[in-house]
Parts: sequence; C-alpha cells; structure tokens
Amino acid sequence: MLMKLQNTGALVELSAPEGLWDPYVTEVMGCRLAGEEMQEQEAFKKSELAFLSGEHLPRCWLNVHYRDQEWETYKSDPLAAAAVAGPTSYYGA
Repeated sequence: MLMKLQNTGALVELSAPEGLWDPYVTEVMGCRLAGEEMQEQEAFKKSELAFLSGEHLPRCWLNVHYRDQEWETYKSDPLAAAAVAGPTSYYGA
C-alpha cells in the first residue's frame, strides 16, 4: 500500500498495511520510494503518514479512545443508549 509522508511528500510503500488501521499500533514498517533501488525498511509513525490525496488518516486508526466522550453520555443517560439501540418490535430480515 502506498502512503505519503506529510512533511516531505515522499512516497512510502508499506510492507504490512494491517498495522495502519490498528489503533494500538503507533508505527508501521515500510520502504521509502526513492531512486531505482529498493530502500531498506524503516519504521514510520502513523501520525506522519497521509493518503496519496493528502488526506489524513481517520481518527479511529490513530486514537484508541476517539469515542470515549460519546460513550460517557450513554453511561450517564441510559435512555439515550436505549434510543440508539433501535426498535424492539422489528422482525424483518
């Protein structure tokens, strides 16, 4: 999978992109694409990577606790949690 370094714009080919969407992993292994020869693998921080379009990585890929504040409201208001659960009389497919 190809990614771009935010600060330099250099291309990086990830060797194991599975770590990219795991929020518990902070670095991924990859090779810089520079010149004709294959470069050595090195660790890249996920916070320094972006998609080729320049778009940042989703927060859920970077931060394990990105929805903690939302869940706190459900703990304090059980009726709000029940409203999100949906209808209880639905028997469709």
